[in-house]
Amino acid sequence: METPFIVILSSLLFVIFCTKTALGAPLTCQVPSNLSLQYDQLVQYNKTVNFFFPPNLADEQMTSNWDITKMAHDSLAYGTTACPLETMKGADIPVYARSTCPWYYVASHDPQRYPSTYLTAKPRCVTCIGSNGDLDCIPITQNVEYLQQIECVSGLYRYERRSMDIAVGYTCGGRRTVSSTSSSIDYA
Repeated sequence: METPFIVILSSLLFVIFCTKTALGAPLTCQVPSNLSLQYDQLVQYNKTVNFFFPPNLADEQMTSNWDITKMAHDSLAYGTTACPLETMKGADIPVYARSTCPWYYVASHDPQRYPSTYLTAKPRCVTCIGSNGDLDCIPITQNVEYLQQIECVSGLYRYERRSMDIAVGYTCGGRRTVSSTSSSIDYA
């Protein structure tokens, strides 16, 4: 037969364990099942960004992070990240490889963002091909909206609407210059 001390001690340990487990256990937070619907209702998607994608990936056919990552990988099929000596030519060559400011894509991923992955254009050249270095490759940006995970409330993640500018391509342009006036300005 067990001594009363052992019975009381084991009962006390059991109560402490159950209380600690029930009250102290962190909530397992879940992504809301309707997050995609929330995103569609909050964000007016601008299809301008799809202009730069090959036809098979335009019109919302990029449905997963794998498709986006594949697009980033495929954009390097037309060369490395280095600046080519001349533009590529051909009917099947995408605009990002034929441009005088060619670019490639990288997948930007953040698991606390919805959508979690975006393609961002990166330039292959600093100056435009064939410009003798007097014209620069300038980013074309697109403002995109997304939902940012900010906290866990009652077992569900809460999201906040945010936006960011991403480079979707590059164009050739003249350098920005500052005009000087006849008056001098002293800077401290």
